[in-house]
Amino acid sequence: MTLPYKRGTIEEAISVIGNGASVMLGCFGVPGTPFCLTRELVRQGRRELTMIKNDANEAGMGVD
Repeated sequence: MTLPYKRGTIEEAISVIGNGASVMLGCFGVPGTPFCLTRELVRQGRRELTMIKNDANEAGMGVD
């Protein structure tokens, strides 16, 4: 059995997250923050997102 191809770019993966979506982020503080994810959401112009995270980052970094 051949498995489907499951590789793609971060741009492709994030393109399916629409405006108004809820996005849950894992890990603690700055070291665990998915900065590539948050930057790409902003770059693609997503709006009205609900970001769920166990703690905020330092001011000006990631989800603050």
